[in-house]
Amino acid sequence: MPYRSIEQRKQYQRDWLRSKRLGEPTRIETRHRVLSIREIETANALLSILAGQIKAVMVTKEGDTFIRARTIGYLVAIALKAVETVDLDQRLEALEKKINLGGVR
Repeated sequence: MPYRSIEQRKQYQRDWLRSKRLGEPTRIETRHRVLSIREIETANALLSILAGQIKAVMVTKEGDTFIRARTIGYLVAIALKAVETVDLDQRLEALEKKINLGGVR
């Protein structure tokens, strides 16, 4: 990482070498894959994606604890909305089945 200040450059180099000696990861290694539209069409698919992201944030030790906690809270809020959507989808499908069978009058 280029720094104009020589002191900042030296400090970065010391920290990087120290973390390398200790065996700490020097960067977050993630595996990215491109998701197709078909994979994220349903709320259940979104829930599985969100679960993976929440797990990834919880496992990593990089970053401030407060920021990670805020990120997890944000992802959980999105997951709750997806759970509500799944529930509504299931209820709607049940009603549609009853209507198609002629059970509701």
